[in-house]
Amino acid sequence: MNLLSAFRVSLAEHILTFHTHAGAVNHVVDLLVAGFVECKAFTLFSLMFGVGVGIQFERATQRGVTVTRYLLCRFLVLLAFGLCHLLLIWNGDILTLYAVCGLLLIPLLRLPGAVLAVLGAAAIVLQYVVPLDMPFPSGDTLRALAAQATRVYGAGSFAETQAFR
Repeated sequence: MNLLSAFRVSLAEHILTFHTHAGAVNHVVDLLVAGFVECKAFTLFSLMFGVGVGIQFERATQRGVTVTRYLLCRFLVLLAFGLCHLLLIWNGDILTLYAVCGLLLIPLLRLPGAVLAVLGAAAIVLQYVVPLDMPFPSGDTLRALAAQATRVYGAGSFAETQAFR
């Protein structure tokens, strides 16, 4: 599923050519692949990240380690690796996002499980209830970004690929 990003196809190009073949069946297949294959990885990795943080929290507590300091150090190191990866290697980095999310989780770890369950359910439901007026780029903007990305990723120098973010 990472084949598109591995060959530096921009997100704008992917959005513009999401349905590559005509016909209702092809559109359904595109949607099923996106939903059950591409998005499945996001869900599984997020779940594993959350469970991993919970296990680290419990084990550090059992050993008598200062959990806040321990996790803060771990997430700051992850953030450093993520930023290096993001800025020097690949602009599709996920480590930085996990580090920031982990830093935001630290104050929540001492809350009871029931409160965490309610907060999690609220976070899922609120995205459908509270409108976020974030404009999506127009077709012209996406085409301009895709053309620029194709040029930079196809024949640009290392500095150009790093500058194109």
